[in-house]
Amino acid sequence: MKKRNIWVVLAIILWLTVLWYFPLLFRGREQADLPRAQRELLTVWLYGDTLGADGWVRDQAAEFQKKNGNISVWVRQVTHEDLMLLREDYRQTAPDVLIFGADAQIDAAWVRQVQPLGMAGYALVRRSQTQITPAPTSLFGVTPVPEASAAATAPPQESWPGKIVADDGLGAYYLQMISAPGGAQLLEKAQLLQYFQQEEEAAALLSTRQIRSLFAQKIGVEVLQAVPGSDLVIFGAVMQESIDAAEDFLRQLLTEKAQRGLAECGLFSAQGYRLYGAGTPVMQAVETALTDGWIPDALRWPEERKTLLHAAQAMYK
Repeated sequence: MKKRNIWVVLAIILWLTVLWYFPLLFRGREQADLPRAQRELLTVWLYGDTLGADGWVRDQAAEFQKKNGNISVWVRQVTHEDLMLLREDYRQTAPDVLIFGADAQIDAAWVRQVQPLGMAGYALVRRSQTQITPAPTSLFGVTPVPEASAAATAPPQESWPGKIVADDGLGAYYLQMISAPGGAQLLEKAQLLQYFQQEEEAAALLSTRQIRSLFAQKIGVEVLQAVPGSDLVIFGAVMQESIDAAEDFLRQLLTEKAQRGLAECGLFSAQGYRLYGAGTPVMQAVETALTDGWIPDALRWPEERKTLLHAAQAMYK
């Protein structure tokens, strides 16, 4: 009888314990799910030629989401058709942040704030006679020895090769800017790098991304002239009526840490941060030119660029 009473008392205590803790367990689960239920969605659109910075944007989005547990970031590559939907139904379709290139036709009425994020540059280069020694210490992944690349001071134009190849797009305009000798051959962008690799006596007007590709293949170059790549700019825009976190995300893209991450894409900071050291004189020369260069107005550049291109292409026909 006594044992039975003990078991009854223990059962009552156990039951009371369950009744006491069950609401706490339920409340704890509810609190754990609460941030997820209240999480805001930040939409980021990537449109047009972003100079290969898509991975950089996605990395920054993941970092932003990690720092802001109440926000989910959705990065999406969009097409011209998606921009057309904005014209038809802006309120339902618009993203919070739009990343786009300088040649994109973006309606000024859509954006609340626009900032240049990163850019590429051009350099007129010729192949070096010295093979470079790879060293996995560069932000580009390969560092040329100083002998394999010219210093920032360009050699006299009289010593330039008579045969120059350039991109058939902006190549003509930039050749005009640097007073290059006439008779330059303009090639399709996809053929330019391959042609330069095969024709060792030729000089070429290459983008910093193309120069990076040569470094990776242990091909040394000498810089003859560096020119600002003001057409090769990516912009970040906070759209009208976006959530408050959109401006915070744009601010993160402009921080020094984020801007230095552009080097892994072969791009320069549009905010004036130095990304390359003295061990990469070709890039240093181009960066110096970019620092002194002009960054275009994102919403007015396309028409102005077409005018310059038409004039330059007519000159080099």
